[in-house]
Amino acid sequence: MAARMRRLFPLLRHALAAALVVLLGQGIAHGQGFADVKQNVFVAARGSQTLTVIDIESERVIGALGLGLEPKQFVVSGSVAKLAAIDGKAERLLLAELAPGEIKTIAFDFVPERIALAPDGLLLAVIGGGKIVFIDLLFVKQTASAAGLPPVRDAVFSGDSRRLFASFAGSNGVAIIDASTGRETGRIDWKAGFSSIVRSVNGREGFARAASGDGVAHLDLTNGRVIGEMPLNSNAEMLLTGLGRWLLSADAAEGKLRIAHASPLEAAATLDADPGISALYSAWFDTVAIAPAFYNAAVYDLETMTKVRDIRLESAAGLGSVTPDGRKLFLPLEEAGKVVVIDAQSRRLTATIAVGPRPIAAVMAGGYGVCH
Repeated sequence: MAARMRRLFPLLRHALAAALVVLLGQGIAHGQGFADVKQNVFVAARGSQTLTVIDIESERVIGALGLGLEPKQFVVSGSVAKLAAIDGKAERLLLAELAPGEIKTIAFDFVPERIALAPDGLLLAVIGGGKIVFIDLLFVKQTASAAGLPPVRDAVFSGDSRRLFASFAGSNGVAIIDASTGRETGRIDWKAGFSSIVRSVNGREGFARAASGDGVAHLDLTNGRVIGEMPLNSNAEMLLTGLGRWLLSADAAEGKLRIAHASPLEAAATLDADPGISALYSAWFDTVAIAPAFYNAAVYDLETMTKVRDIRLESAAGLGSVTPDGRKLFLPLEEAGKVVVIDAQSRRLTATIAVGPRPIAAVMAGGYGVCH
């Protein structure tokens, strides 16, 4: 009976979360909060404790959310209509209930350095000070923790949200942590430590970049083993495309975009790119890649393996997000005080939205290709 209840509990949590979002949506239709969390882009600005909120469809600013801290990192859960943020300075996590617009604070005995949201949007890992604390976002309570850990380089949840794959400083490979207990239950061994980890959309595979030296490992996350590897500069920006077809990498210094088949992991093409690439994005059913660099965004066709267009930008770009359907990239331009919209199907800049001074990050719930 107890085992059956443990299996049923995650299903009940999902059902309750879905019902909660429906109820919240009915409540905010009368003017409280935001109309649909999954249709909003939240834009952070340097030096500001307020997020500007943009509607994805109308591409207009529809409001603002005062946080009470300047976010170092924040994530949005569409499952429970909540936004979690940390500033990297205080011993707290800020949790915004997006429908009523209420702000809650969860105190810790350490400074959170990073947060990771589970794919189901119901569980959050708060990391820092040699600890990992798991927070249930539906009931807003701590469910498990691990302490006495080395510094965490990166962490990503499994596709079923039940395990956390973490890379630690001074340790090779990846530790597998049970999210319900906080205990390490296994390891994926490799010859080196990892600086970053990404997970495929199916949850069964992952890719981890070496923290030093040259290489990326292809991980079987289901069976906990390395199933392939290939050369990759440790300084390269790395992205697994939204549907998991391609592994993209770009080195800001060398000015090259490298494209590899994700499974099996093998090189496919090397294309010219602008030096200084700050990020990579994929869109439109894994057929388009966009690489901002300084005052330019290069657009690539991943089917023909060619660069098709340069889009001139008014200033350097910050962290952007692609809509869950893969149609639009919302990209903040700090010096211009704007967010631009790039349509992935037409591969053109289609809108410019004034948002105020120094926008540096545009984040949404369930963005295309967002793994952690």
